Amino acid sequence: MKLKVKNYKNICNLDLNIDENKINYIFGISGSGKSSIVSAVIGDKSDKNISYGHKAQDMELVLSPTINSDECLIFNEYTHQKLILDKNNNEEVYSILFENDNSLEVIRTEIVALLSNINSKRQELFNYVQNVEQMIKVINKRKLPTSKKFSSSSSLEKLKTEIENPKYKTYSHFIHEHGLDYVQWIEEGTKFGEFKLGKCPFCVRKMTEYRAEKISDIVNIKPEQYRIISDSQEVLNKIGIDVPNFSYKREIKKLEKSLYEAIKNKDIIEDLYSMVDSYNLDSLDIGGIHKISFSKSLCDIFPDVKIVIDEFNNNIVELKKKLGNIKQKTSKFIGKNLKKLNVYLSKFSIPYEFEIDKYDTSKKTATVFLVSKKENKHEDRIDNLSYGEKNIIALLLFLVSSKKKIIIIDDPASSYDENRRKVIYELIYEFHSTQTYIVLSHDQVFIKYALLGLSTKKYSDNTGKILCLENINGECNTKDIVEDDFDRLHNQIIDFMKDNLDLSYYRKIINLRILAELNKSSKKQDRLIYSYLSAILHNTKRDDIIKELDEEDVSEEDVLQWIYEHYKVLLPEIPNDIYYDFDYNQLTSFEKIAYKREQYRLKRGNKRTKTFIEKEFDDIIHLNDRYFVSLNPYKFDVYSENVYEHL
Repeated sequence: MKLKVKNYKNICNLDLNIDENKINYIFGISGSGKSSIVSAVIGDKSDKNISYGHKAQDMELVLSPTINSDECLIFNEYTHQKLILDKNNNEEVYSILFENDNSLEVIRTEIVALLSNINSKRQELFNYVQNVEQMIKVINKRKLPTSKKFSSSSSLEKLKTEIENPKYKTYSHFIHEHGLDYVQWIEEGTKFGEFKLGKCPFCVRKMTEYRAEKISDIVNIKPEQYRIISDSQEVLNKIGIDVPNFSYKREIKKLEKSLYEAIKNKDIIEDLYSMVDSYNLDSLDIGGIHKISFSKSLCDIFPDVKIVIDEFNNNIVELKKKLGNIKQKTSKFIGKNLKKLNVYLSKFSIPYEFEIDKYDTSKKTATVFLVSKKENKHEDRIDNLSYGEKNIIALLLFLVSSKKKIIIIDDPASSYDENRRKVIYELIYEFHSTQTYIVLSHDQVFIKYALLGLSTKKYSDNTGKILCLENINGECNTKDIVEDDFDRLHNQIIDFMKDNLDLSYYRKIINLRILAELNKSSKKQDRLIYSYLSAILHNTKRDDIIKELDEEDVSEEDVLQWIYEHYKVLLPEIPNDIYYDFDYNQLTSFEKIAYKREQYRLKRGNKRTKTFIEKEFDDIIHLNDRYFVSLNPYKFDVYSENVYEHL
């Protein structure tokens, strides 16, 4: 697979070649462009990724062969958060647990076929449910309590109370004869000043006692309950109920019966589809699957649904059989894969194990939780884990679910001890099949494992490129890393000088001084070799150097002999001009760092406070010693942008 990148993020130019269907490693320090490679592989051409100072037309991303972003799966800090911190609706966990097994899918398809007709009526029936809920909201003004009864403050219950009033017949006849609007019109008239003065608010004539009494009777009629129910005609008709004739008590009682029948029908429909949908869930209860009894009113409203219900009831035995089969297979797959996950937790010495929380096979979601092996409580203990343990678990979940064509793993092991690095390395190979893996790391130790694996057939057959990514002011290139590239820095310096016998005098001093610093000890020979080379590097006058040696009762010839015995390098006596054949541009970056480090020290003089770049130079020179075995600094340029600016 070939990737060409131009003017993209912090990469001006890069041509990357990796082996398809194998595990490829790219080593690079932070800021070298590893994350840019991730974005480039998935084809993210958004404007934010254009290199500073360039335009969209300057940016170039070419991947051959071409792949879609949905064919890539990436493990990074965001994946970690998704797998560990945001467990809900987690498709990755689903694929881990179910593996999209074909036999499982065949059964699911058969169940879907058995339920297809009843599911085809789902929208129609749930429209009815919504209308019943709207009716409840209008009549009851809020949801029904668990008793499924209308509250005493509902329009229906208030209407029933008014029925018992002796005046109800007069009220109902008056409303029935004149309408609710007339009652409201009379009531509005009583608010005018004329009525309070004993005059008719409508004709301004003096009212008789009879008329005033009549108006008072009309005003005392409370039409709210009638109006609420009357205005609900549209929603009542949608659920098959007619607005009653308010003149008859039996009509109100019929209304009440019809309303409760609608609520019962709503419960029947919801229970039906709750049962139908349960086959996808961990809560599936085979014994709870039963025949459906549709009420007469539902059959009247949905006559064609009865045929579908009868079909469902006739298939119930076969349906139960298939549901039992899918639950058994699902449990088997989950059990097998949870066991696999828990084996790896043991390998990482994490004292927890996975248990299933819940799953939904139709939505392809599932959640798991971690329980402690040290207690019997089945409680999720994910928050008890350290960041490192969480990261390992996230990587494990990621690898188990990696089914895409391109798998990118960004820094999987840099925060761990040697043993866990090795387990992570082995884990990657165990889950690799035919995909192309790109493993990015800024950890030299992890790259050493990749190289060591080449000597084992188990790993070598699946190992592709092992590359070092160099980025010098945006100009990127990759170099193959081979086993010989790792060694003690002591040996690498000696080999470098042995392979470059024509090094200038001062260049030899630079390299020998690094060697002497690595081997510095309290022994007289080591101490004097270091002092002699340091003095030359610091431009000390030859006479002063010889004088110091005389004080130690040692000659320059003795020191030169010791250098040869230690390092097999022949040095002449200090020349009059130590720079006589020195060319700074011939130095490797590592040598330039050693040279500049001393130049900054000379420039600083007696000032004790080091500059930031001096400290970074110190870290580079000494860090290789701490690694003991490190990547050859003469071959690979793996330094920060700040370092390159000062070389």
